[in-house]
Amino acid sequence: MSKKILPTRPKRKFEHQIFAYYEGDQEEVYFSHLKTLINKHSENDLKIKIVSKNCGGGNPKTPVLTAIKNCSANKTPLVVFDFDNKKMEFEEAIDLSIKNKFNMGYSNINFDYWLALHKLEKNKIIYGEKSSNDAYVKILKKVYQLSDRDDVKNSDIIKKMVSKITLDDVYHAIDCCKLIEKHNRQTPEKECYTQKNNIYYTNPDMQIYKVVEKLLKRCLKSKTKIDK
Repeated sequence: MSKKILPTRPKRKFEHQIFAYYEGDQEEVYFSHLKTLINKHSENDLKIKIVSKNCGGGNPKTPVLTAIKNCSANKTPLVVFDFDNKKMEFEEAIDLSIKNKFNMGYSNINFDYWLALHKLEKNKIIYGEKSSNDAYVKILKKVYQLSDRDDVKNSDIIKKMVSKITLDDVYHAIDCCKLIEKHNRQTPEKECYTQKNNIYYTNPDMQIYKVVEKLLKRCLKSKTKIDK
């Protein structure tokens, strides 16, 4: 009598839970969309769940302080914040994040430019400083084909922009950030230091890419770019 062959069970995909603290709506909507892109992709090897806290804009330290207050020692939260022309608070947020060994993703000067980099051609990357948030908002509206009247902080507008982002776009934004980072490291006058002697650079300085890239590498089977 032949041995009965049982059907092969699909490999179970475990879930990776992330505790995330954001400074605003753009960040929260973006990472929710990124979670969906990762979980639905055919190369997914680890499902993710994001337990998020939108701490509100206005102070780069707020997401970090909230994470310190709410996360136990065995959790490593994700904290996302912007410079937004608040130098002292921004530097303190960096120092506190490093001290507490948080996954830190910051944008100098704002998250608008990170979103824009998903659709911006590499030959149009800005390497020199633009001092106002409005300069990056203008770029953001152009690449997502928004009107001058559209408010990029409006929930519906944010969802409209983010819905157009693919994983290819995410990898493109990461590449753009690496080019910016390479330029910064080759430009000594862009170096800045916090009170705790942690280095960052004058804007643009988009360290948000590191936490996103780390998440992609952890959750997708392919460790290189996909869908190319």
